[in-house]
Amino acid sequence: MKDNFGYDLPAVEAAMKKHEAIEADISSYQERIQVVVELALEMESEGYYDTKRISAQKDNILRQWGLLTELVRARRARLEQNLALQKIFQEMVYMIDWMEEMQVLLVSKDLGKHLLEVEDLLQKHGLLEADISAQTERVQALNAAALKFSELEGYQPCDPQIICNRVNHVQTCLEELEELAAKRRKELEDSRQLWTFFQEMEEAEAWIREKEKILAAKTCGRDLSSVLTLTTKHKTMLGELGNRRALLHQTMKKGEKILAKKSFGPAGIQEKMREVCLRWKKLEEVTGLHQQRLEDALNFFQFSAETDDLVAWLQDAYRIVSSDDFGHDDYSTQVTPVLCPKQARRNCSETELESSSSGMASGWLLVASIPPLSPPPSWNRVVELVETKKGQLSSALKIQNFLLECGEMKAQVREKRKAIEATQSGGGGDLGGVLALQRRLSTMEAALVVLEPRLLELQREGEALAAAHPARALEILLPFEEISDEWENLKRALQGCEDTLTVAGRLQQFIQDLDDFLGWLVKTQAAVGSEEVPDSLAEAERLLNVHVALKEEINGYEEDYAKIQAASELLALEEMEVPSLSLQQWLQKLDAGWGKLLQSWEMRRELLVQSHVFHLFLRDVQQCQNTLYNQVGRWGGREEVLGGGDDG
Repeated sequence: MKDNFGYDLPAVEAAMKKHEAIEADISSYQERIQVVVELALEMESEGYYDTKRISAQKDNILRQWGLLTELVRARRARLEQNLALQKIFQEMVYMIDWMEEMQVLLVSKDLGKHLLEVEDLLQKHGLLEADISAQTERVQALNAAALKFSELEGYQPCDPQIICNRVNHVQTCLEELEELAAKRRKELEDSRQLWTFFQEMEEAEAWIREKEKILAAKTCGRDLSSVLTLTTKHKTMLGELGNRRALLHQTMKKGEKILAKKSFGPAGIQEKMREVCLRWKKLEEVTGLHQQRLEDALNFFQFSAETDDLVAWLQDAYRIVSSDDFGHDDYSTQVTPVLCPKQARRNCSETELESSSSGMASGWLLVASIPPLSPPPSWNRVVELVETKKGQLSSALKIQNFLLECGEMKAQVREKRKAIEATQSGGGGDLGGVLALQRRLSTMEAALVVLEPRLLELQREGEALAAAHPARALEILLPFEEISDEWENLKRALQGCEDTLTVAGRLQQFIQDLDDFLGWLVKTQAAVGSEEVPDSLAEAERLLNVHVALKEEINGYEEDYAKIQAASELLALEEMEVPSLSLQQWLQKLDAGWGKLLQSWEMRRELLVQSHVFHLFLRDVQQCQNTLYNQVGRWGGREEVLGGGDDG
């Protein structure tokens, strides 16, 4: 028997099966040899003719039998060594194939298109790294086991140099895989820094836009109290501006670090930094202008308050000086000296009025045009005219402020409606689009909560102004009707956005369920399509039990399959804008794969049942054969020996 075992696992396994057949053939002679030995001993004990030659033949047979069985055991030991080594080599091939598959994943250029996608890729990469770490221990164990065969003394199943070369090749592939994994992690970390930078910049832009809208919508107050309140709020916003400036400075530093690494193209980063800087500069300018307007309004209303005091003083002064009572003693005549300082105060007030803002000059001209100490009827008429004119100016100012606020409110509502429509037309075809749509929807809902009380307040104010000024009622109420129309359009657009988000979320969930089901289907098809053939009755029973358990698992997924079919029909009815061709292809693959899985399971079951029946047959045949051998050895052998003695 030569050691021609082959150079791969199938050849060595075939050699092992051939050897097992040889062992079975040799072991079948053991009973016959035992019968021959017993006959020889019986003949020696009974003193048959030529017992010496019979004893010599018996000893020769036993010696040859012992040599044969020793050779068979030695060959089996060598075969087992070759089989163990070839199994290690086969595991190495599997590991190299696995590492090549991992390399394809690790050389991917997909670094994510937004922060959430990058986080997802990093999480998946962490799983790959964990898998690589787990397989590293397996590779080390395989290498150590292979190297033991190169250090054997005596018989060696393979050239030690070949073993060392294969071990080095596997180790080199593993090191390259670890280097690729480290490189991929660095690229993903850099991508996360980049998209974190872009998200922070977008948040800064959103904050700037929000503050710009707030500043554009803010008025300067209607009286001294409201101006003081707005000034306090503006100081609070200045504090927020300072905090946001520090955050923006940190984000700019992150952008400069990303540019210094040169991992990505500088154009987009530099453009974003330049754009945000320009918007920030514009916001600071608008903030400064608004602060100046608040200061001017504060000065104006303080001036108005002082003017009211001056008018009241003039009325008191006129009442005193128009009296015919000039005093009748020294004490009562002190009124005239007292009035002199008051005349000086009036001159001082005129100087303050002249230095006030040009926009309020008309109010000062009314006060400054009052004649000094006219006769009572004329003076009362002037005061009455001043009060009338003041009331008219106040009413006109209220109406004008109301119309301005209506225009600003209408512009804000229209802008938000267009923003919602633009977001909705952008679609939610992927996870990033759905999340962006959800964020925009949340922002808009929060903005509507803020706008609605202002809208109600404008309605009440408009109704009050229309009631107070019937002649201008149409002019006052018409802008509010336009705002109401825009508001209804905004709510309809918001509802449409919510419906789109609901359908898009349902689509994303359907795609996720379909992906999970297809992953399970591929894995189960691989298990069902196994070509493993049992080589014993116990193995056949085990594989048959495993196959039955697999059917139970398939039955458990039948409900999921039905749900996916129902969800696809529902999406088709909703007429969702989806890549229908691609989705239809996947559904066709799903249907074909499900049918193939059931068919493959039935074919595999038939094969295993047949194999089980076959091994039951072999067991029964073996039992019958052993019984026959026992009977033939016991009777047929003895008759043959006795017949040979009679011939002698």
